[in-house]
Amino acid sequence: MKRFIQIALIILLFQGCQEEVDLKLDTTEPRVVIEGIITDRWGPYTVLVSETLNYYDNSNDNGVSGAEVVISDNEGFSETLEETEKGVYKTRNLLGKVGNTYTLRVRYKEADYEATGTILEPPIFDSLQYRFVEETPLKEEGYYLYFFGKTPKPGISYYRWLVYKNGELFNTEPEDFLLADDEFVNEELSDLEFPFAFSLTDTVRLEMYSLDRPMFDYYNELLNILFNDGGLFSPPPENPRSNIKNLTNPKQPPLGYFQVSPVVSESVIIREGQ
Repeated sequence: MKRFIQIALIILLFQGCQEEVDLKLDTTEPRVVIEGIITDRWGPYTVLVSETLNYYDNSNDNGVSGAEVVISDNEGFSETLEETEKGVYKTRNLLGKVGNTYTLRVRYKEADYEATGTILEPPIFDSLQYRFVEETPLKEEGYYLYFFGKTPKPGISYYRWLVYKNGELFNTEPEDFLLADDEFVNEELSDLEFPFAFSLTDTVRLEMYSLDRPMFDYYNELLNILFNDGGLFSPPPENPRSNIKNLTNPKQPPLGYFQVSPVVSESVIIREGQ
């Protein structure tokens, strides 16, 4: 090991300049990316359709026009989404309903893509509280949120939480991604603390989504990619498995997801003495 370090130091001493290396990466055929969410709240709901870009392509213009995007349900409702801008397709009349099953169909470049999901029974929301916590070795000083409610039983449930601070999504970093199943969430959600400190006058909104197993697996695989450090024992990175199928060519599945979820939400304004 010492010899390796000595050789490395000699190389550095005699290296008078750094040469920029332009890696010649292979270009690949673009893959279709489909992203859509339906909830039991009023829309419009949005489905994004785009294509992947090569590594050195700095363009953000990868949305695709001309796709046919249709959402239907088990009660006979069907709606063709309107393309409001390149790659952005929106509903007009659809309202998600708990217990209904929704099917997304996308046709693009003579290929047909399909995904299905059911809006599950949502958790029961009782209240959202906050308390001031002094600084500790493990906690930042500030006001913390506490959720009270119940999860529906029987069956295993999966959840994702989004936290908004003053109108903007707050938990955007991988380490702040809030995802759990019944192994960590009991039926009685009493004093469920969220690990973020807020300040006086902050307006905080909490959204809790119930997920089916394919969406939970998708987010889990996404987290594994985000936390992959590229070390010797890390698995090679790969895209999370989409819950959307390519009906025309099953060996070429798209990227992305179709999330069908109920959502419960509540907002609070942090005030002193409350």
